[in-house]
Amino acid sequence: MMKAVICLLFCAAAVMAADKTAYDFTLNSIDGQPAPLAAYKGKVVLFVNVASRCGFTPQYTALESTYEKYKSGGFVIVGIPANNFGAQEPGSNQEIKTFCSSKYHVTFPMMAKVSVKGEDITPLYQFLTDKAMNPQTGGEIQWNFTKFLIGPDGHVIARFEPEVRWPPSNPERNTPGSICLPVNGRENHAGCDRQLQLAIDAAGPPILMPILSLQDVSKDYLTDGQPVHALSGLSLNIERGEFVALVGRSGCGKSTLLNLAGAMDFPTSGKVLLDGVSTSSLNDGSLTLLRREKIGFIFQSFQLLHTLTVFENVELPLLLAGKHNPREAARERLAWVELDGLGDRYPHQLSGGQMQRVAIARALIHSPSILLADEPTGNLDTTTGNVILELLRRLTREQNTATIVATHSLEAASLANTLMRLRDGKIEEVIRP
Repeated sequence: MMKAVICLLFCAAAVMAADKTAYDFTLNSIDGQPAPLAAYKGKVVLFVNVASRCGFTPQYTALESTYEKYKSGGFVIVGIPANNFGAQEPGSNQEIKTFCSSKYHVTFPMMAKVSVKGEDITPLYQFLTDKAMNPQTGGEIQWNFTKFLIGPDGHVIARFEPEVRWPPSNPERNTPGSICLPVNGRENHAGCDRQLQLAIDAAGPPILMPILSLQDVSKDYLTDGQPVHALSGLSLNIERGEFVALVGRSGCGKSTLLNLAGAMDFPTSGKVLLDGVSTSSLNDGSLTLLRREKIGFIFQSFQLLHTLTVFENVELPLLLAGKHNPREAARERLAWVELDGLGDRYPHQLSGGQMQRVAIARALIHSPSILLADEPTGNLDTTTGNVILELLRRLTREQNTATIVATHSLEAASLANTLMRLRDGKIEEVIRP
């Protein structure tokens, strides 16, 4: 009997270990906010224990190049600074962030410093290097820029080693331009990059998950002590590149749905998932980061600051986020909305249509995954409103965002590729092509 019990316990532990994936862990972002790795579920991810102050740091350039090359296909690089190899990370997280963004223009996600080996090893790296769970890729990390390729299901596909080891026997053999080197291999840069390419291809296509998912969502408010049912049992999935028009009478739940989709409010019951992460599970800091990085808001009344120029209005979110040199990004977004050359003007020098374009450029400044627009043409004449709607449709297609527009406009409904009609807090009808 006792043998059977012990067997059951060991079998259960083995099943739990087998079921564990890299996406079950949470790190802190470089800004110190919780960053659930579940946000990357369905994608192909390269975890890299990076360093910012050694001869190997030009790898950042190669990493950034690889990220830009493959990110549109669902590939993500996550940089994780480690302080285990000769104190190569003597700076604070903020100093590391500044170093990486200013010198190497890193745009892939960066996490806060962790330990990747030893007694205080962080749980993610304990999982990645555990030979019992990952017999082909486990083993203690010997040097910075060791890379683990993770498949859409969260399991380790491949491990790539840097050429040098700690302590370095021959530091001159560093190959800083190379993205990776296979285990025990000494291939040239092109051969090494080809191996990574093959590994990414072997991971298969990313699992396409909806960027926004509402699962049996209800939202109640109290008015004079009485509950008001704003949304009742609402479920929907919205994909990247989808232009959705929410239509219905005033009070049907359009604005409530937008507030839930933008993590500005939370469901009474049910779940709202933004890129796979439940908004109700996040603390205030994580919610701020989520809204900043994933969501762009467009308002009926533009919400521009009239004491700031067009450039300054558009780049303000980047400045508030501590980003350096935001002017070029602002200039690019203004070009997207066809306002080249108007960056030095003030809002009072613009037409209503131009002010709404500035508001759209500002909403796009962080390259959000979702654009939420509440009656964006409500203060515009019909012709100008149609131009704005056509602009939103074009940007949805070109930037592969999901755009949700709450509107009474028949023109908006006709331009959308998904029409969602609400009535009394429920979805009455969904029309897709």
